[in-house]
Amino acid sequence: MNNKKKIIAGTIGNILEWYDFLIYGFFAAVIARQFFPVDNEYSSLLISLATFGVGFFTRPIGGLVIGVYADRFGRKNALQLIIWLMFIAVALFVLAPSYHQIGITAPILIVIARLIQGFATGGEYASSTSYLVEGSDENKKTFYGSWQLFGQCLAVVLASIVSMIIFNVFNDSLDNWGWRIAFAVGLIICPVGLWIRNNLSESDEFVNQQSEKKQPGNKTRLDFSKIILGFCLVVSGTVGFYVLLINMPGFASKQLDMPITSVLTIQIGIVSMMAVIIPLLGILADKIGRKFVFLIATIGYFVMVLPLFSWVIHSPTLTHMLIMQFLLGLCLAAQFATMPTMLTLLFPVENRVTSLSISYNLATMTFGGFSPFIVAWLSHSWGAPAPAYYMFAVSAITLAAAICFPRDAKKTLPLMAKQSSR
Repeated sequence: MNNKKKIIAGTIGNILEWYDFLIYGFFAAVIARQFFPVDNEYSSLLISLATFGVGFFTRPIGGLVIGVYADRFGRKNALQLIIWLMFIAVALFVLAPSYHQIGITAPILIVIARLIQGFATGGEYASSTSYLVEGSDENKKTFYGSWQLFGQCLAVVLASIVSMIIFNVFNDSLDNWGWRIAFAVGLIICPVGLWIRNNLSESDEFVNQQSEKKQPGNKTRLDFSKIILGFCLVVSGTVGFYVLLINMPGFASKQLDMPITSVLTIQIGIVSMMAVIIPLLGILADKIGRKFVFLIATIGYFVMVLPLFSWVIHSPTLTHMLIMQFLLGLCLAAQFATMPTMLTLLFPVENRVTSLSISYNLATMTFGGFSPFIVAWLSHSWGAPAPAYYMFAVSAITLAAAICFPRDAKKTLPLMAKQSSR
């Protein structure tokens, strides 16, 4: 399979995975009324958002289990397994009766679905990222790795468009059955995803590594210092992804009284822009350096996030929202273009998916999964501007990691390729 087909196969699979994962966040308020009914609407929403975060507890477990599986039996087999797990989770969302129909069993089914979904998603990022980078030419590693986050951005666009259509067309039936249409789309994607991933060829680097590890003295242990570095590198983009690209429509509607369809329109435009420029920034980073591009983007995000967010909070207009999303979206796009390959090149082929899974999933669990919950709680307790300080503090962690990130990390794969050819 040529490189273009590998990119398409890996990217489409990632789009399908993330679409279903993101839809829950967009319909959190509706799901709260259907499965977590309480007298206080705010408490109901918090429970629903906390359930969204529950899936992140199984992400590190799924990442570890699927990571070990991918490192032992291949990236292709892991990617196929993930599709099946996601299908089971989505089926539960579509078919689960409401709380008023079966009582406490209803929220239990939703929690189970989120746990399965989190388990599967935990293995997706590292498996597909490793597959994309390992299947690319030496001078195009960043470009190919950037398609991983291109897929996630495209999933946001697709989920946003579907949500907007459902909110407008099925508004009267939204609580009864309208919201399930968004999840039903996920049931259609399983055969498509399986067909795509059944036609993948295994990574050449993994095949070569399987031969190399049969020789004595070739085993490599996990490097936890690099895992921690990777963890810190991820946290800012993770919080930005969930707060700015997923939770923002609900936040703007509830806290700032902005029309949700207008905010969704802005979001679709910004994320579409990000999806277009991420591969282009990947090409640029291959020419001038991954660390340099990532560092400039992180500095820009660190400097702008607090004043821009505070500006929108104190003067909540759609124009201000657009400007904030555009400027921070540019910074996130540059981070997203470079981060997948930077993380991949930190680790050897033998334990790459496992190591990458630990770094990425611990970061997304601790800083990403509960970001909507934290934002809702901070806004309710301390006022609307409070989440800006949360994003600012997290961006400082990533900035420190970017400064400390080794310049020669990008040489890992070429060096390993030379060793494998000996």
